[in-house]
Amino acid sequence: MSFVMRDTATTGITALDAVLGGLYWGDNVVWDASGADAAEPFFQAVVDHADQYDSAAYVTLTRTPEEVRALYPGLEIVDARPGTSVAQPRPLLDALRKRCSASGRDLLLLDTLEAMSAQWGPELAGRFFALGCPMLLGLGAIAYWSLDPGSHPAELRREIEGITQCVFVLGEGRLRIAKAEGRPAGVAGSVFRYRVDGGRPVLEEARAAARLGAALRSLRASRRLSQRDLAQLADVSPSAISQAERGRRGLSLDTLLHLSAKLNLTLDELLRGDVAPGYRLARRD
Repeated sequence: MSFVMRDTATTGITALDAVLGGLYWGDNVVWDASGADAAEPFFQAVVDHADQYDSAAYVTLTRTPEEVRALYPGLEIVDARPGTSVAQPRPLLDALRKRCSASGRDLLLLDTLEAMSAQWGPELAGRFFALGCPMLLGLGAIAYWSLDPGSHPAELRREIEGITQCVFVLGEGRLRIAKAEGRPAGVAGSVFRYRVDGGRPVLEEARAAARLGAALRSLRASRRLSQRDLAQLADVSPSAISQAERGRRGLSLDTLLHLSAKLNLTLDELLRGDVAPGYRLARRD
């Protein structure tokens, strides 16, 4: 089966392509994962199909070119390590703008946002993302970014989630689609169980209870609530919240509606995990 779909690119993962309808040209994809290693198999999956792009490159701020070539054979390298001509955000943005032609189909993989924060500071790293994301959207490039949720202030993390087109949250063998701009209702909030086989992810759709559990954990993290806090808002026991988060039981519709009202969220936002909807950026034809 070919992964290529008209007017879309592939994630390299059949199950994920099926629910997303593929990646739309211009999608910036943020992998929200504790540790870069968790996102690595998903980067590898898209690189497997790099020959379907006009150009494919890895932007490194920390890895040597030799390390990048060993990890991603065949990719071009944009070396933004200290001491290079594109080691600062503005020259790097200019270089990426020149590389990604508005008439071409380009793939960019970027070093972690933690690496950018370490090199430039969190404020400059956030500004680089805030400028780079809409720029790449306008150029129609597919860009993969990764974010460790414990390494950034909550405000910066929400800004990043708001600007980008897709957010995939990884943890405990689960992948949750937290944001998927331009897709039908119900795509955001989808949850898959996954395992890594031969260095590549294998996905299977999780049960509805697992989907609710992932959303509740994400919601608590974004609102900085304990299980007891959430239980009080929902008028249920902390044990009920604990079991729901572990996928062992669900919560009634009345409870979910009550909790949504308490948190000033729609039911869809609650089941999505309360990721900021973000800016509505125009996508080029």
